[in-house]
Amino acid sequence: MKLTGAFLAERAEAVNGALSVEGGVVAALTQNQQSGMMDVCLVLLVQGEPENPDKTVKIAIEPLSAPVESVQPQVLTETVSDESLLVNAGGFSIVDLSFEKADLPVDGIYTMTVTGPDHSISLLFNVGTI
Repeated sequence: MKLTGAFLAERAEAVNGALSVEGGVVAALTQNQQSGMMDVCLVLLVQGEPENPDKTVKIAIEPLSAPVESVQPQVLTETVSDESLLVNAGGFSIVDLSFEKADLPVDGIYTMTVTGPDHSISLLFNVGTI
């Protein structure tokens, strides 16, 4: 598998083998006051490569900005295995992500680095509370 692109979306799903995105591309995550969670879909654009059957990606999230008085949050890394990576004929994969405020405790700018078998893609997003 070759990772060719990535973006964050409010909601994404496969419909008849095609990518359906609702709410558009996400640039900021806010905490849902009822659930206390921050939910987002990571959409990966991929190409199948028979010579490289590895379908594993690593997702690392770390803050770029934080107030001086705050503690830097721990870097989160998740490996998405072949079983949970939904690769469609249209060349995309959808990874549902859900964070508690404790996972991303500092409001500000974060970077999400998605590393595939061949290279990495970095996304910037803002974290804040309503």
